[in-house]
Amino acid sequence: MPEEHPTIVAVLPKDGDARPILERAAERARESGARVILYDVGATGNPLESPLPTEFASDGPDRGVPPVLTVDDLEAAGQGSLAGHVRALAGLGIDAYGWLPEHKNAEDLVAYARAVGATTVLAEAGSDPTPEDLRAAGLPALEIVPAGGAGSDPSD
Repeated sequence: MPEEHPTIVAVLPKDGDARPILERAAERARESGARVILYDVGATGNPLESPLPTEFASDGPDRGVPPVLTVDDLEAAGQGSLAGHVRALAGLGIDAYGWLPEHKNAEDLVAYARAVGATTVLAEAGSDPTPEDLRAAGLPALEIVPAGGAGSDPSD
């Protein structure tokens, strides 16, 4: 069941500078009090394995994959860079988490956004999956952030 408060899913680019997405996510979160989930389409790992921490694969009543990953979860998964981004947002007083998708396609991103109750998805112009693919997959609450620039506010 989706959360009651606003949630921003910020899609980090596979390659290049994540700063524009991070800055816009922080700005939107401060404006709305939203939590931010950094969705890392560039997360690396063994191509034959999920990028998620292996501890979540164990059996037990509480051992399913959580809907968001904390800094500790990300560190355990060997995703120090993403953990650093989450930590930086948290340092600004933002409720921040990360996510390591198993598949890097529009349909999975849209399904994840719906599952966590995302009120906004931030994606960079020219990103993969493309904004056009995200809209075609049924994602209505999409904000495009200019590549290599600040958020949509020209005064940034």
